[in-house]
Amino acid sequence: MQSDQFVTVDKLAEAIHRCYQRRQTGTIYFVSLDNLVGFINLENGQIVALQYSSQKNEDALESIKNLQKVSYRFNESKLDTDQKVQLSTPEILDELGLKVSVAEDTISLLKSRDNIFLDTENLIIIIEQILDDITASKKLIFPSQIVESYGAISSFSQLSRLLSQIEGSIIAGNQSQFRRLVEQRIIHRPQVALGIIKEVYQETIGPISELVYDAVLSEFKSVDNFSQLFNFISQLAGELESSQYKQQFYASLRDGLGKKLPIEI
Repeated sequence: MQSDQFVTVDKLAEAIHRCYQRRQTGTIYFVSLDNLVGFINLENGQIVALQYSSQKNEDALESIKNLQKVSYRFNESKLDTDQKVQLSTPEILDELGLKVSVAEDTISLLKSRDNIFLDTENLIIIIEQILDDITASKKLIFPSQIVESYGAISSFSQLSRLLSQIEGSIIAGNQSQFRRLVEQRIIHRPQVALGIIKEVYQETIGPISELVYDAVLSEFKSVDNFSQLFNFISQLAGELESSQYKQQFYASLRDGLGKKLPIEI
């Protein structure tokens, strides 16, 4: 991914957005018309650092968004940086002139995952909890009728419509918090699941579970999507000596994960 000629900064923002949706890791290098070099460091689609000339992160962003044109190219290797940007990727894209829809990105990222199961009850509960947290922290009253009018979510199109309606109803100051919570609790559920899996495994085989769990987990570079999550569960089950333990493990997982996360074992 690269531009063969100089393009406006909004085109650079679109390139960053594509990396964000594809959860790519690497570095976007760019050059300004003044022949000054900069880079944007990405990890799993998230911007972790920016630099333009000698400026870093938020200071660099202020200069980047005022550039007339840049040329850019993407490299799959990520630079090591000692400082990280504080703003979220959608907030940075917004600064660069690209308004990112929570609904669009959530659906895109969910569809890129394997073994997605839209559990109607749990998605509504998660969204209600997100809204409760936002309104509690900001002391605002959110029109809960929007969520209540759906009753259940059984398709990506329904989820997209609901998120769009909510985003349109939340004042600008709360939209970034809404996005962060959606990412944490809907898009990145595998990380939440790991804690539940560890508890269930301990209940199944007792104190030795921690050694087995850590050993199996160490074989994985990461467990950040549903394909990896299910492979991890399968390997844990394979370490159990009897079919009775395996049945108990899976039964407890269905109960534990089904109550908190919209996925299917």
